Amino acid sequence: MLYCTKRLLFSKQGVRKIENIDGFCLSYFDILILETPNGRINHINLGAAWNYFGTIIRGTGRFVSGETDITVREGETVFIPKGCVYRSEWHGEPSALFYSLPFVFSKQENNILFSLQKLDMPNLFQNISDIHASKQHGSLSAFSQFYSVYEKACAVLEKQKNPQSARSIYPAVKFIENHCAEDFDVPYLASLCRMSESGFYALFKSQMGTTPIGYKNRRRCIKAAELLRSTDYTVEYISEKLNFSSPMYLRKVLFSNFGKTPREIRKQKQELM
Repeated sequence: MLYCTKRLLFSKQGVRKIENIDGFCLSYFDILILETPNGRINHINLGAAWNYFGTIIRGTGRFVSGETDITVREGETVFIPKGCVYRSEWHGEPSALFYSLPFVFSKQENNILFSLQKLDMPNLFQNISDIHASKQHGSLSAFSQFYSVYEKACAVLEKQKNPQSARSIYPAVKFIENHCAEDFDVPYLASLCRMSESGFYALFKSQMGTTPIGYKNRRRCIKAAELLRSTDYTVEYISEKLNFSSPMYLRKVLFSNFGKTPREIRKQKQELM
């Protein structure tokens, strides 16, 4: 589903500082309240499916990715970038409660601008509450409010350390995300980025935390989970559609990465954080 594809759907006032606004149209946008059992540990080995702004309503959340290790307490906010591989730990009595605003921009390069970090935006909880109320009533003002929040966040978010390197592999990342069920090889991906195979392979692995084929398998697995949640397709059909070797193997991969069966995934609206 594509949200906010034209300028007229949001005010220029709310996005005046965001360059190239057409590239920041939303391809996914939602507001969710997530409740997680005390002591729960989630391993997001496939990488975050979306960007997230999130505020802890009750309890604490710890987020660990590479050298980054942050703890977010009640009233505090975390930003998680799309594709981030991380571990989250949740504590709260009787459970942790988390207000989440997942979103994805239509241009992949605009989803890799910032790193995983705690965000100094004390009023974000109220902002997300306002967006949630607007969206629940079908109001287009939810989109302008989102861009207002994003504009404020841009002023305080720490950018990725090597944004140019991330941009250089963008053609390959985009191709993999759009063609994850197809057969292709590393030399072809390297040619899309106009790089040598060895240079591309090393840069891709350092930026994405996995090999190009590993990333392809991540995307296939995420796509399978999305189809389970959003359609009535059978596991057999999804397995064939995404070019898995068998339905049994798809079940195995889903359980390995999400810790859930296809039936359990189908009941979820969104991957737990």
